[in-house]
Amino acid sequence: MNEPITDLATLSPGFGDETHSSQFIFRTALNALSYPGRLNTLHHDASPPLGLNPVASGLLLALLDSETSLWLSDSLRNTLASTWLQFHTDCTITEDIKTADFVWIKHVAECPALSQLQTGSDPYPDRSAICIIEVESLTKKSDQGVFVLQGPGIKETHELQIFGWSKEECKLWLDFWNSNHALFPCGVDVFFSDGETLVGLPRTSLLSFLPREV
Repeated sequence: MNEPITDLATLSPGFGDETHSSQFIFRTALNALSYPGRLNTLHHDASPPLGLNPVASGLLLALLDSETSLWLSDSLRNTLASTWLQFHTDCTITEDIKTADFVWIKHVAECPALSQLQTGSDPYPDRSAICIIEVESLTKKSDQGVFVLQGPGIKETHELQIFGWSKEECKLWLDFWNSNHALFPCGVDVFFSDGETLVGLPRTSLLSFLPREV
């Protein structure tokens, strides 16, 4: 449910050049999904509220509109994320994750099983949610190990580091993802962001985990 926006003067600005910025971000996002696991730099001129992940904020600013809905994890509900995005995109903020077009997760520990999101249907597999998950770092070496990706857009295999996840969180995500991958052509597409870079994980990708040797 959308809440009324009362103090517009305090809201930070969106894109300076909405058309150019939105097109650039859309191309970057498409490239990220076309080449799963690759790091993509995503800069823009919008000014999301203090504390919000700038890449995740910019991506949603470009993709949301008046016909789409957004679900926020608990850690984001007490921020200005919903107010800022609602004002600049006229999107709907929903509390029903099963109907949300976009899902923004602050931490993987807050992520529900992907099967709880919109996963599309056989006639309309494209009518599924896009999930954006924040991570601590996509460039630092993980203490736990690496995710190994296979599938379309990947030559043989590609390794993905997600620094900051515990062993249990890595296993949880692997279980979530393998269940999601099994739904193909239905399923959820995912983006990871550490605030500097963007990584795409489309439902077509097969994921395994290689623990780091101690």
